Amino acid sequence: MNIEEASVAFLEKQIEINFKTLCSTLMIENVVWLEDEIELRPYALMKDYNTNKEINLYILFPPLNKNLINNQ
Repeated sequence: MNIEEASVAFLEKQIEINFKTLCSTLMIENVVWLEDEIELRPYALMKDYNTNKEINLYILFPPLNKNLINNQ
């Protein structure tokens, strides 16, 4: 699995398991990835389903260790 596939799978798992309630009531408008030598860290800007407007809420997802991806 390459880093792109692993990062998408990681983000999907986080949304489905750890942030299920929040993501069922709000929509992800955009995802940004912060990257350093060891980790990738996604965060998401949220949007209200009903008004379709951006709200002042971000989800800071846990970091994804690149070394774990490279060792698979």
